Amino acid sequence: EKRVIDQRKRNIRAGHDLYKALQRSALGLAPAPSRTRSRGQAPGL
Repeated sequence: EKRVIDQRKRNIRAGHDLYKALQRSALGLAPAPSRTRSRGQAPGL
């Protein structure tokens, strides 16, 4: 059951990210920058 809930969260997040990308495209905005960061790049470290 926990795996089902976790997969559902990942699916919702993926759908949300896709929606945001489509909205940016519709508004003529540049694609959002990548959000991946390693711990060494985090602010304040």
